Amino acid sequence: MISVSHDFANKLKELGYTSLTPIQKVAIPIILKGKNTLVIAPTGYGKTEAAVFPVFYKIYTENSVPISALYITPLRALNRDIELRLKRIGEKLGIKVRVRHGDSTESERRRILLDPPQLLLTTPETLLYLVINEKYRKLFENLKW
Repeated sequence: MISVSHDFANKLKELGYTSLTPIQKVAIPIILKGKNTLVIAPTGYGKTEAAVFPVFYKIYTENSVPISALYITPLRALNRDIELRLKRIGEKLGIKVRVRHGDSTESERRRILLDPPQLLLTTPETLLYLVINEKYRKLFENLKW
């Protein structure tokens, strides 16, 4: 059993996360151990949180530098839904979350370069652009997750 800091757990409780779903109970300890993990469950079972809570925990406890984590969604529409949830959690934990996709404004793109987040949400198409762009590619030197 892996213990989690009470401060981190209390902040999640303040956001309404009072208990873990069955898939989260299985996945989170495995991910915290650094194991590659594929989380499969129906819609609404907490897959996003199962994957992100341990990453946020590591960023929170290790004071990870930007960009530590990359969250890739298959569609921009999914980015929008996940962005709201992850930004809400990130704000509570003091972790910057930003999104970068084809519809990102010039100011949003510039903000990522000037003040990179710890977690960046993107799509596969935009990731392709980011890794071939030298300025953005440098931001991925600290990528762990």
